[in-house]
Amino acid sequence: MGLINRLQEFHGLPVFDFPASVRDTGDAAGLPAPESVAWRISVANPYEGDDWGVVFDRFLAAVHASQVCALIVGCWGPLRRSGGGDQTPRVDA
Repeated sequence: MGLINRLQEFHGLPVFDFPASVRDTGDAAGLPAPESVAWRISVANPYEGDDWGVVFDRFLAAVHASQVCALIVGCWGPLRRSGGGDQTPRVDA
């Protein structure tokens, strides 16, 4: 067993990881129906690449959010950055 136990089902729906390759509705052809899965939005590497907010904006551009029934917030960034203290931006919902 690995160190991370990722959900496979949430709110009675199978979990689907929003693909990093999807940038907008033009890339969304192979995605499941918005209401048919629990969407996991995360970043692959919190120390490089797009931050969580950018990935979430792409999700909103590609998926009809009003039809989404379940959302899982995955890894969104490092817990601490150099210089001490918690400087990670917060997501207000």
